[in-house]
Amino acid sequence: MLKIALTGGPGTGKSSVLNIMSRMGFRVISADKIVRDLQHKPNGTLAKRIASVFGRKYLKIDGSINRLELRKLIFGSQNARKKLEMITHPLVIKKLKEEIKRLQNETVSIFEIPLLFEAKLTKLFDLNLVVSANKKNQIERLTKRDKISKSLARKMIDSQIPLKKKMEMADYVIFNTGSTRKLRAETKEFINFLKIKYGF
Repeated sequence: MLKIALTGGPGTGKSSVLNIMSRMGFRVISADKIVRDLQHKPNGTLAKRIASVFGRKYLKIDGSINRLELRKLIFGSQNARKKLEMITHPLVIKKLKEEIKRLQNETVSIFEIPLLFEAKLTKLFDLNLVVSANKKNQIERLTKRDKISKSLARKMIDSQIPLKKKMEMADYVIFNTGSTRKLRAETKEFINFLKIKYGF
């Protein structure tokens, strides 16, 4: 199986590219969805660990994680963010490895991993694809999608490795200028690149 890691910065359009690939018939896995599933599980392993480290005020009444309050905390404190990553990353990596094993008979599978480089997960995959966008578009998308302030959106963007650096480490880059039509065309170009390179 050809394992492709899809990454980029916050608000660059990673999920949009993943959805396009899914509609094209490829098997896709989202690390963000894995995290959300862990966060939404009332009194689950992640919720219990977060309550133990940060306090129960970061849980909702039903025992699931209050994502908005937790986001404010971690993007306001680098120390808190590192603590959260130490709690979350092992659980996500374990699930990713399970998914890789489950999909081993597929020809190609795409894994959306926002913190691919930050978490040093490139060795799990055969090729990495970076989705890039300008910072203005990133901020606009984040504020609209997540209903957050521009200040928090900037903190989210600045918390990760700069996009320029991610692009330097990429095997392939898709530029998302905001046009759905152009994004779809660039994604198809990437698939053609894969077909030529790997002959599937």
